[in-house]
Amino acid sequence: MPSPDGTGRPIPAFATQLLAALGRYTGTWVSAVVDRDDGRGPTTIATAGRPATVSGKPVAETPLALTVPWTGVLRMPATGPAGAQPDATGTGAAAADATGTDPAGTDPTGADATRADAAGTGTGGIDTSAPVRLTAQRLATALEYERLRQADLRRQSWLTYLLEVGDLLAHSIDTQLTEALIPRLVVPRLVEWCALYTLDGKGVPRIATVAHTDEAAAANMLSPQHAFGKRLNSRQMLDTVLDATGAVVTGVPDCLVIPMRAHGQRVGALALGGPGIADAESVSIAEEVARRGAAALDNARVHDERRHISHTLQQALLPPTLPVVAGLGIGTSYLPAGQYNQVGGDMYDLITLPGGDCVAVIGDVAGKGVQAATVTGIVREVLRVLLIEGKPVTEALDALNETIRSRCQRYCTMALAHVQAPTVGDALPVTVYLAGHDQPVLVRRHGEVQPVGVWGTALGVLPRVHCVPETVLLRPGDSLIMFTDGVTERRDGDEFFGLEGVCESAAQLAAHPADVIAQGLATLALDYAAEEPRDDITIVALRNDARPAA
Repeated sequence: MPSPDGTGRPIPAFATQLLAALGRYTGTWVSAVVDRDDGRGPTTIATAGRPATVSGKPVAETPLALTVPWTGVLRMPATGPAGAQPDATGTGAAAADATGTDPAGTDPTGADATRADAAGTGTGGIDTSAPVRLTAQRLATALEYERLRQADLRRQSWLTYLLEVGDLLAHSIDTQLTEALIPRLVVPRLVEWCALYTLDGKGVPRIATVAHTDEAAAANMLSPQHAFGKRLNSRQMLDTVLDATGAVVTGVPDCLVIPMRAHGQRVGALALGGPGIADAESVSIAEEVARRGAAALDNARVHDERRHISHTLQQALLPPTLPVVAGLGIGTSYLPAGQYNQVGGDMYDLITLPGGDCVAVIGDVAGKGVQAATVTGIVREVLRVLLIEGKPVTEALDALNETIRSRCQRYCTMALAHVQAPTVGDALPVTVYLAGHDQPVLVRRHGEVQPVGVWGTALGVLPRVHCVPETVLLRPGDSLIMFTDGVTERRDGDEFFGLEGVCESAAQLAAHPADVIAQGLATLALDYAAEEPRDDITIVALRNDARPAA
């Protein structure tokens, strides 16, 4: 640690040289004793001369002006009425001990030392009060510099640690991962062991995760048969976790309990154990970790709830099961855009009509996320009711268009494929209706691909919908693939997957079942670019599963 004299010398060397000069001036021994509040107690940092070994000799102490909790004194022989006490060598010369240790192996801080004023006269009647005070001031200045420098380094270390904690917790939005992470952020950096308590749905605390420097001890913390685990789950400990309003030290077991709150609500508590748990600085850091951990837990639970709501809403928007239609293979794939969304503006449905026919529907409501999903739900349910009641597809589209215009501020594109009973040769007639939607592709069993359908008016835009039906035949082994623009608009830089990518992929998948075609096309579209999809991806594949004639 450099001294404040600009030489860059460590404190012990600087103090030894300083005391040596004072010893030569006074002709006595001098030592400096400092307590840095580091658990080691008072230690001698430097000694000049050889302290007297005769017991009963009075010792004078001059306090060093240090900031609490640091304390220190200069010690030297006390001067009496008869003059100064000679040093142990009898020469009055002070020999500097460069190591800063007691050369004689004696402790000048013994019980016989007395608090006295070092001011007086040294050997030869020299007044030593001014040099002693000056030496004490210089040494105190150097020690204060050391204390401030250590405090600054410690603060920098804690700030770096808290930044790392905050960064790790900010990237964790999974509740179980966050619970497992929090104790491992404080062990062994702050304490020897840590237990994270969370509250269940009834507000009862439970141990979520633990961490210990000894893995075997960590297992004991979770064991209801081990004494450690019993103490952590004792009624007294759980009451402390539930009732603590601030950091509190408890004896069952010996640990520090810090409540965790987010938005004014208690979310759990941290129990920290090991040496130094009651240290003021450690408590302050632990409280900050607990605050950040509580915020991370709250965020993770919000994300969990959001995912649960999205999943529930998704199940309501999509058909729970696909219908079974004789001779028709059906495959679907639905991938919502966004890292955490599970619902969007895309929808699909398979509606079995009273006469035995089937209508496959795929639609895309403008927008993404929950706002678009609310319109998607209206579109799906209204169309299903109209078709099951026997409305022709064109009339159903007109009624749906009027509903969207009157109730929503969004438009919707839609493609419908009305699959009828097979004709001669097991061919399936399929009538395609396009309400502003991309053309589906017809895939022959040998790999020939062509877009089909006539463009029509999107729903919710104009008072009347104009859709021209087009009928194609699905021969055995042929497939019809409908998709949303999340497939064709998948992009890698300036290049789009496009209709060309759909046709090439469909040709590769022509010989596979309908579910493989749908999932395979979705996978190829996703793999086209490394970034997350910007739009929902929905695919419906219909395949004539009748065995082709020889």
